Amino acid sequence: MAATLTTPGGSAGVVTGQVLQLARRTAGLSQEALAELLGVSLDSVQGWESGRRRLAGAHELDARHELAGAGADPQVMAALEPARQADWLLGRTLEPDGRPHPLAVLVTTRQVHDLLVWSLTGSRPSWLPTNGIGTGRPGLGVPERRAVFARLRELAEGADGHRQEGAQLRRQAAFLAAYDPAGDTDVWLADLPAANPRPGEWSSEWVAARSRAVTEAARGDPDRLRWFLDRRLAGHDRLEAAQLAWNAYYYGEVPGPQRSEAFMVADLPWRGDRLLGWLAGRLEPGCGYVDLIVHELWALLAGRYTLATDPTAGGLANRVEILAATEVLSDRSRRELGEVAYLLRALNPKGDH
Repeated sequence: MAATLTTPGGSAGVVTGQVLQLARRTAGLSQEALAELLGVSLDSVQGWESGRRRLAGAHELDARHELAGAGADPQVMAALEPARQADWLLGRTLEPDGRPHPLAVLVTTRQVHDLLVWSLTGSRPSWLPTNGIGTGRPGLGVPERRAVFARLRELAEGADGHRQEGAQLRRQAAFLAAYDPAGDTDVWLADLPAANPRPGEWSSEWVAARSRAVTEAARGDPDRLRWFLDRRLAGHDRLEAAQLAWNAYYYGEVPGPQRSEAFMVADLPWRGDRLLGWLAGRLEPGCGYVDLIVHELWALLAGRYTLATDPTAGGLANRVEILAATEVLSDRSRRELGEVAYLLRALNPKGDH
């Protein structure tokens, strides 16, 4: 039976419930044992884990405390907060009252995005550890998933792309809607208005064009992304810095939440080690937008070359070598990957990485 998606508070509990279940299982606890630790009924724990009930307030604090004390995986525990945000966004997406959608005034992070995709497609986030424990998927039924995708399309189609908030809403709604397995998704994406930013200029149009290019590349067509890299990103220092700032936020280094994409040009502080780790993990031939990953890795190390000796760079040289041996890269990416390999060899002559 599909979980009830929304509650009177406008929230959903399906993603939080699935993460809670995983945390409990990594702690080696049964539902009965967790209920006893929390001093609640078994039905309460079952309701939270299924998404029928929302874990909140003192119960949430108790659950975090008891699970941490029982040895639950810290990375799974850390996913509870982005899971709550993912649930909130699901609930707001299906609200019947038509309030302005929060994606217009909230820039999602990688964790929130991946948890949303998990609930919509069943694709578990690669960063969410399971400790060998099999996981299901957040309990959205087929009708609910279809309703979410339909609403995301409506949001993308109805957004005013001439205003910053509208452009942000369209970009984020379309990016999520692109995961719709329906047969007409490619046609629908192609019919959306395409952004055409001015060369060398940062704007919401530039962000939208980048997102569209990444979406198409992830779906198997890298041509627009390669054009974007050559004509609207490479060689423009301000745009390169904005792109790196975007990824630093997306991967959790820039403090959040950010309400507007303008943070990309606000010169916020970030170190780059976490971003390096994420980029290194995406150096895979099967990543549709691997050309962008290579370019970002090249740009990051070109500006912050000492990161090449950071512990997060462990194994990077091997990943670079494996990717360079494939045929999936553009000429630009192959050249930039070669420069990354040279830098790694220069800073790590003993082959430590």
